[in-house]
Amino acid sequence: MEDPLPNHTLRRMIQAWYLQHAGCGVDRLLTPRQPPSLKDLPHLIDILASAAHNSPAASPHDSLDALLKLARLSTDRPRTRRIIIHHGAIPILSKLLSRSFPGSPPIVSSVAAVPTPLSHTIADEAIKLLDLLVDPISCAEIDLQHLSCHEELTFSLVNALLRAATLDSRARVSTILTRLQPPLCLRRKIGELQGFIAALADMIREDDGLLSKPALGLLIDICEASNRNRTMATEVGAVETLARLLENRLQQSGGDENDNVEMVMKALELICQCAEGRAAVAADERIIAVIVKNINAAYERSAHHAFHILLLVTKYVQEPEKVKAAALREGALFKVICVAQSAKNSETRKAARRLASALSEAMPPEQLSKTMKII
Repeated sequence: MEDPLPNHTLRRMIQAWYLQHAGCGVDRLLTPRQPPSLKDLPHLIDILASAAHNSPAASPHDSLDALLKLARLSTDRPRTRRIIIHHGAIPILSKLLSRSFPGSPPIVSSVAAVPTPLSHTIADEAIKLLDLLVDPISCAEIDLQHLSCHEELTFSLVNALLRAATLDSRARVSTILTRLQPPLCLRRKIGELQGFIAALADMIREDDGLLSKPALGLLIDICEASNRNRTMATEVGAVETLARLLENRLQQSGGDENDNVEMVMKALELICQCAEGRAAVAADERIIAVIVKNINAAYERSAHHAFHILLLVTKYVQEPEKVKAAALREGALFKVICVAQSAKNSETRKAARRLASALSEAMPPEQLSKTMKII
């Protein structure tokens, strides 16, 4: 049975009675407010628009109340979310975020006030509302690439990720940015912003499921954009951070963690496409060891990325024999042959055979197993 809707007139009468008898020791009790409805939508959007454009009449408390009501309207209501988007909520929320976190590149708001705890709360609620609005269904139905506010929204979210106070907001921002799928040129620009890739590495370093998975997805998108971004990821210690995450996943050994392992391997493969990334992997035998330990025939896609990491490193580093020896000590050859025999994907089988051939070059002929004939 649903809760009965409060009667607005009766609520006012009750509150007036409380005030009238306050002198007699009657304590005031809060009564439920009338829930928001679609007819309130234009008024709620206008409140946020006033705040976004720095109107003197705008009240932070009204803005927060409007955000909470819009979030309540949007929850589990795809049709309502589409209506809110068509009323222009996304560009307004973008400007609201820019005002909540002023002064950080690339967005500089010369008229924005110094951030306060309330402005951070408003920003957190704006991010929650954007997380509801920019969902996979909305992205499919509304071509965000053609919105004039798309670039502004992207940079507002980047700004929020760098300065948001709560872990939840940073995770939500990462998820929204991944859903938006900015074009390649925009991802290149985002990655080159000072401190952005370092912030992603810090989020992954937290090793919290809430943070690490959204940050990993965003790091992959950014590293795909340019070799410069991959180099910057290496410079901020992303290789060591990703290796540590793989070690933690080995200790947990949970089957539901395979998605994260695959994402880590994909990120490492992308970083190894630059010389600095390959050098960072080759310089630490512990990283080679943890990559080999995570090769599992049952998880073909993770193994596929691991093969490409090892192939890139053994092919292009100055001392490949050390890398091959470190991999062989962890039983890489046996694992690679197992995947070569069982993999369903022809590209994975091909990569496995190439890696097995490369590793076999580091072994004395008398130690080669007869099973190498399958290569």
